[in-house]
Amino acid sequence: MANKVLNLKLKYKDKVLDIARHNRDFTKKFYIGNDRDLFWQILDKAFPKRYNLISKSGSSFKMNLRDNMKVIVKKDNQELGMDDLR
Repeated sequence: MANKVLNLKLKYKDKVLDIARHNRDFTKKFYIGNDRDLFWQILDKAFPKRYNLISKSGSSFKMNLRDNMKVIVKKDNQELGMDDLR
């Protein structure tokens, strides 16, 4: 079985800000927030200082989404639906 690769394309108002890659930018957990010491900062005081967006457990990833977050998941440039992710 091929290794799973997770790349996160971080966008704000439909503009790509950066891409976070598993094993390059994070290993077990990926944090974003309004803390000035975080590399990926959310410049909104209403956003938590440190928010765990991604957690890895074994060979699976868990994405912790807030109510106002949107996510699109693609594999080989094909968009996946919720049934594909279960």
